[in-house]
Order: sequence, then structure tokens, then C-alpha cells
Amino acid sequence: FPVTITFIKVRDQIQGHDQLSRQPYLVICSSLKDAMSLKSLGLTLDVIAPDSENVEVPKIFLDDYLEKYEVVMTLFDNDATGIRNMIKYRDQYDIPFILVKGEKDIADNIRKHGARRIRNHIIPIIHRQINRVRESREPDILNHENDTHPVHCSLF
Repeated sequence: FPVTITFIKVRDQIQGHDQLSRQPYLVICSSLKDAMSLKSLGLTLDVIAPDSENVEVPKIFLDDYLEKYEVVMTLFDNDATGIRNMIKYRDQYDIPFILVKGEKDIADNIRKHGARRIRNHIIPIIHRQINRVRESREPDILNHENDTHPVHCSLF
């Protein structure tokens, strides 16, 4: 006779939350696998992942992250669902996203193209997002529109 096994989910979990180390930047990834892959690149980022990219990080946690971190970003899968959810975070919470084209996710990109190549590719993307956030927070007193000096940030 067939046996039915039922799994009971006790609570929603934000994977990586207990390991946050107070880096200046936080990246919300689509899965624990992607969070661990991003962390393996050696960047000075904290990373978390909800149960899946279809599960939103609860607003109470997002508000806390947005207050504690200089910049919070999302990095979800490079597919319609992942892109749609990154846009949702951007539109609802003004959280920029990191879109790495190529393979389905950051872990697959690292596996196929190598950590060094993906690291070199992703750093400028992250820098641009950090600079955009910083610029959006600057007072417009001195009108920096024509300022071509980049704002630097260290990811290592």
C-alpha cells in the first residue's frame, strides 16, 4: 500500500539572517545556493535568501535591513519570475537589483564561467547600483549632474 509522507513547515525562514556580519551592503538572493555562491566570491557583502524568490522577505525585516545597511540589493534568477520579483522589490521598496545575464542563476554562472570571471563581471554592476543609491540620497544643493567623479566603494 502507498505511504503518504507529509512535511509540515513550521515557520518562514530567512536563510543567512543569523549569519549577518554587518557588512555595509546586503544582497537578497533567490536561494541559499545562490547566497552561498555569491558569498564564495569573497566580496564584503552580507547575503540572505528567503525560502524562494517567490516568498517576499517580511516588511518588518526589510525595514530593519534598509535602516541598518548602506545599500540593500536583490539578485534573483535570470528568468521571467526572478526579473519580475526584482522589479517588484525595486518598485515597492526602492531596492536596486543585480541582473547577471547568462546562465539561470549566479551559482550556474560561477560553475560554467568560473568564480574569477563572474567576480570581475559582477563587481562593476554592484558598484553602479551602490553609486546610484548614494547619488539618490545626496542633497541636490550643489547640483552634481555633471560631476563625472565616481563614488568609490570597496567590495573586498
